[in-house]
Amino acid sequence: MNPSVMIAIPSGTDWKADFGMSLAGLMASLGRPLKNNKRIEVVRLWNTKGSILSRSRQTLVQKAQEEGVSHMLFLDADMTFPQWTLHRLLDLELMCVAANCATKVLPSSPTARYYDPMAASGEPVHSTTDSPPVEEVWRVGTGVMLINMKVFDKVPSPWFDITWNEALQDYTGEDWNFCKKLQDAGIPIHIDHVLSQHIGHVGSYTFTHNDV
Repeated sequence: MNPSVMIAIPSGTDWKADFGMSLAGLMASLGRPLKNNKRIEVVRLWNTKGSILSRSRQTLVQKAQEEGVSHMLFLDADMTFPQWTLHRLLDLELMCVAANCATKVLPSSPTARYYDPMAASGEPVHSTTDSPPVEEVWRVGTGVMLINMKVFDKVPSPWFDITWNEALQDYTGEDWNFCKKLQDAGIPIHIDHVLSQHIGHVGSYTFTHNDV
């Protein structure tokens, strides 16, 4: 069956210009076939503006459910990505697969983590030329993430909580709490190391894995 996709963009009132150009490139390439001669049947583009990211992500999932699409692609409005991003992630045919984005601080770190029983924040996962193409991880951010909508039949709502983490003495963001809900439902989380090396995170400048 050909996939249908909602491109879901949570944002404030503005987008980064480089994000807009990345999105334009992706949209222009949608007619290219997927593997096995499949094609992207339908694409919906939706932007939810607001200061509460958890609410925006929740609203976007609900909108994707209303539209009846098979997949949703989260793209945060401060990310840069190649035009083949959606094709690459769909071709992997995974339930949840994300890019391992670099954080917008120096020194930068990857957002993906392996589970580490000795560290509440896990062990950083680095995306390098020596990494396997795809790898299962414990946690990852949702800045660039493709999700099969069947996930939301197994994971109870609300999907994107912000909670207090006593071990870290800090808040756990909505993305990591979503990953925990996937884990509790037995749904594996993967990252695409190949794509990750082409992803930028726009802050005071564009952070990539060269900064990690």
